[in-house]
Amino acid sequence: MRATKAIRPVVRRMGLDLTRYPESNPTYRFARLLQTHRIATVIDVGANVGQFASGLREFGFRGEIHSFEPMAAEFAELSRRSANDPRWFVHELGLGDVAGEATVNVSANSVSSSILPMCEEHLLNAPQSSYTGTETIAVDTLDALLERGVFDARGRAVLKVDTQGFERQVLAGGAQVCDWVQGIHIEASCVALYEGQMLLPEVVAYFERRGMVVEGVELGFTSTDGRMLQMDLIAFRPEARLPSARTSP
Repeated sequence: MRATKAIRPVVRRMGLDLTRYPESNPTYRFARLLQTHRIATVIDVGANVGQFASGLREFGFRGEIHSFEPMAAEFAELSRRSANDPRWFVHELGLGDVAGEATVNVSANSVSSSILPMCEEHLLNAPQSSYTGTETIAVDTLDALLERGVFDARGRAVLKVDTQGFERQVLAGGAQVCDWVQGIHIEASCVALYEGQMLLPEVVAYFERRGMVVEGVELGFTSTDGRMLQMDLIAFRPEARLPSARTSP
């Protein structure tokens, strides 16, 4: 950023300017899909400090966002980021297949924290993700929240799940929600990074059972020798697609 600010006056004197190419940004591409499908609500499970939701706002999404983050320090920053946004609702809560409490393994880099034990493959390729402690969190299910009216998945909604290996449990606790949403954005691992986690073939099969088609694949985590270990898959129901839509979400 500092380099860009230093260079910009020089190129402007040449009659040129510097600008970003948002097409290379995965959040921008996802925001375009939200526009195409006329999505009104994003259910953001595993929000961390709100970087995903902030990116959607940056690229024009104006619908409701419900962000769920169970970790105390991360939730504090998430709350700060969302404070002036009346359509961004934050919930200090983890999601799973049963309500109650759970113990999260806290990683040194924050974003790799998980209820599940971490596999050696993960540690070898990202030693900065090692666990440093634990934290007790509150857990509920997506379907229970839907029934209580916390969010509306019966309109044009998308579910985003980024829970570091705990995706199967989140989906199991949200069977009704997943029957209603128009699309799902989820992490999919090619190899086990957390013990017992959902892997890529299971994610694809889940989409097929829900009648969803993959419309986006984003690089997530690669090994030190170049292998793709994890990606984000984005799938929508074909009947929800409205290619003539040109209004901002």
